Amino acid sequence: MVSWLVPTLRKLGGLDDFLKQAIEYIYPGRWEERLGGFGATGIMTDGLGIWVAYDDDFITFSAGAACDLVLDEQLCQQVGNINIGSKIGAFYLSRQDNGQWSLIYFVKVSKRWVDPSSEASAHMIADILHNIPPIVHARVKYLEENIGLQVSRFTTDEKAWWLVLMGHC
Repeated sequence: MVSWLVPTLRKLGGLDDFLKQAIEYIYPGRWEERLGGFGATGIMTDGLGIWVAYDDDFITFSAGAACDLVLDEQLCQQVGNINIGSKIGAFYLSRQDNGQWSLIYFVKVSKRWVDPSSEASAHMIADILHNIPPIVHARVKYLEENIGLQVSRFTTDEKAWWLVLMGHC
């Protein structure tokens, strides 16, 4: 899937350019630069908003999984349970302005871990980008089935989830 990434990465001006190329390859036409192109990209796919932010030290990937949740012991316990089985990344609860809670998926990668000439690094970035939707959808389904949670999705029409995710990268 990503054999083109290493030669492409070597030709580009660095990791930031590589990220944009990888995003376009995996999510063609479903992304846009946010914040005037200062290290933030938004992706809309499968009814899910993904936020990729990068600075001098880190690359962060986050996705809004659900919103308007009521915080209780059962919800906290189940979010902990889904994190125990996570191979990469974690879910956390974030308080919304209306007093309810959002469920956010988050992966943070140090840029020091990414070698621009390494095929393994290219695979890691591509795997993270590619697997966010199935991970988020599977965990939300788990919450719906195991605690009967009525999950509200982030609205995709208004893109309100951009604002929620922006503060958590």
